[in-house]
Amino acid sequence: LKRCLEIVNPEVRNLNLNYTTLGISNLIINLGNNKELNNLTPLSGLNISVLNLNGSGRPNILPIRIDTLRELRLANTRLETLDEIGNFPELNVLDISNTKIRNLSDILIYPKLTELNVSGIENLELSPRLIWCQKLKKIIISPNIEDQDILKSLITRGVIINYDKQEK
Repeated sequence: LKRCLEIVNPEVRNLNLNYTTLGISNLIINLGNNKELNNLTPLSGLNISVLNLNGSGRPNILPIRIDTLRELRLANTRLETLDEIGNFPELNVLDISNTKIRNLSDILIYPKLTELNVSGIENLELSPRLIWCQKLKKIIISPNIEDQDILKSLITRGVIINYDKQEK
């Protein structure tokens, strides 16, 4: 896998890749801190449950197909929209903290989302559609979020709001 990623990402020097198995066939893959990593096509079709791409530049996730993905970590990447992430129907945890993703109106594409980290995003607009994320249990945000009506609605539904004070 490492060699395949190096071939399709020749600009990446010293690719950081760690992986472990989860259960019989699912993988936990850590590709964090690969600032030049863009092409992830070698991951397509693998049984990945957890994928960490924190600090990995602007990874091109759209062409890959991972039906088993439950947790996706994209903190400190240069992603700008949820459209750049694509559809992962089994996704439970999404970390897009410290990215440039400011609009969450497409969040309903993740019907099984239980945890969302959007802390450290400048000028973030919390979408009223967050209220319709029926399985959402926890959201991590920056203390300066101004969409109090949306937060009140989420709290009323039992969603835990965590304020991250350690923004980057």
